[in-house]
Amino acid sequence: MRPNTIEDFWLKVTKTEICTTGLCPTGCWLWKAGLNRKGYGVFCIGGRHANAHCWSYERLVGPVPDGLELDHLCRIRNCVNPDHLEPVTTKVNIMRGEGLAAKHAAATACPQGHAYDDANTFLYEGRRYCRECLRQRKRARRFNPEQHERDLIYARNRRAALKL
Repeated sequence: MRPNTIEDFWLKVTKTEICTTGLCPTGCWLWKAGLNRKGYGVFCIGGRHANAHCWSYERLVGPVPDGLELDHLCRIRNCVNPDHLEPVTTKVNIMRGEGLAAKHAAATACPQGHAYDDANTFLYEGRRYCRECLRQRKRARRFNPEQHERDLIYARNRRAALKL
C-alpha cells in the first residue's frame, strides 16, 4: 500500500529513542515503506513519486536551497528526521560519505606510508602525489637503463598522442 495522504506518510515512520548510529543527539525517524536501490525512502503522494527524507524536510523545515542537497548526519539513508538532515553542496556530501573519493581525501599518507604533508606532497591535475615516492622512482630509473628507455618511449608516445 502506498501512502496517498500526509497521515499515511507518518504511519510509515517509526521513531526511535536514540540515534541508530549515535552520531545525533535525537532519535532517528526510520522510513519503513519502500526503499530505492540505494536505501533511501521513496513513496507516492498525489500520484507523484518523492524521496521520503526530502518530503519530510520540506514539510517540517522548508525548501532545500537551490544548488544544495540533503546530507544525512546520522548516516542512515532511510531516516526522515529533519534534525538529522543538513543542506550541503554535492562535494561536501560526497566527502562526508564512505565512498572512494572520501577515503582518498581522508588519507594522511601515501600507499607506501609517506606522510601527505606540505613538504612531501604536490598537486598535479587535481591529484595528490608523494615527493618521496617520486624521488625513489627516479633513483630506481637511474640504475635501470631498460626502465629509463621504456619511460622515454612512453613519454614520447604520450606527447605525440596529445598533439593529435
